[in-house]
Amino acid sequence: MRLKVEFRSISDFIPSLAKELNIGFKDELAEYSLFLPQDKGTGYIKGVEFPNGLALYNFSCTFRENTELCVKHLILKPIKIIHCLTGNLQSWINDKKKNHEIKPHQYTIVSPRIDEYHTVLFKKDVEYQISYLELDRTAYMKSLPFRINDTNPLFYNMFHNSHVLDGHLLPASFSMTTSDVIKQLRNCSLKGLPRINFLGAKALEMLSNTLQTYKEVVIHDRRQGLTEDEYNSISTVADEINNNLEEKKNNSELAKLAGMNVHKLQKCFQTVYGRTINEYIRDVRLSRALELLQTKEKNINEVVYAVGLSSHSYFSRIFKEKYGISPRDLSTEDD
Repeated sequence: MRLKVEFRSISDFIPSLAKELNIGFKDELAEYSLFLPQDKGTGYIKGVEFPNGLALYNFSCTFRENTELCVKHLILKPIKIIHCLTGNLQSWINDKKKNHEIKPHQYTIVSPRIDEYHTVLFKKDVEYQISYLELDRTAYMKSLPFRINDTNPLFYNMFHNSHVLDGHLLPASFSMTTSDVIKQLRNCSLKGLPRINFLGAKALEMLSNTLQTYKEVVIHDRRQGLTEDEYNSISTVADEINNNLEEKKNNSELAKLAGMNVHKLQKCFQTVYGRTINEYIRDVRLSRALELLQTKEKNINEVVYAVGLSSHSYFSRIFKEKYGISPRDLSTEDD
């Protein structure tokens, strides 16, 4: 299935997509949403635009057949920052031969020209959880209380020089902070004005995190001399950690998975993720614990076990160190 959507403003995306699907959509305080018809799949797509030129879209959906979503802006040349939480997403501009695969916990920056279609491919029967930002450069720069020229030259080039972001920036892993923000957006139960304010604040937080990464990591080549095989091996180790937290693999086992010795694994992992393997595991565990505690479905002991820890007191200490709040404050249990 191919869905082809052309529109003139960011806020037109959901209505235009609904028209392509021949269904209706909801508009609640400028937050647009549609639910996939049963013959096409399940789940929803939501989007909201803010006065500063920033728009936030959240996809939580599964399609019944391979689906290409082809999007063309007729006026804007936006910056798109796509964060993939679950599902492998393929993305390309005009030429399918130059596609990029965005894996879970990765993001990419896309900047198509006005006359180009940006396409993302949703695979059949795969659950996708995606949050992405779309930025109208002109509107955003006008909203700032200073000139973009006065900021770091990297940002000036991003917003002014169209050649800087023509096409894709290679997919890279997003930070645990951004992962937490995405999960907060998905779990937000606020209504009305409080909800819109919350979404706007979190959209800015996501943008801020990405700009920081763009400045410190992406432009300076996050691989820093690693071969493609070494980088892929490190990504495999990170995926193993994320997907099997309850299994306490030691560094020797992870090194065997990566096909390198422990010393090299540690060095390469530090290069890619800016932290040791143990620090990365700790951050992933805490992020997962925060998500579980917020759902109120597990008590603290169950959460500790689910994230691969055994010490209740150790978990409480490191959780409070990171989030500034005790796990008990997020739990409904009385112990």
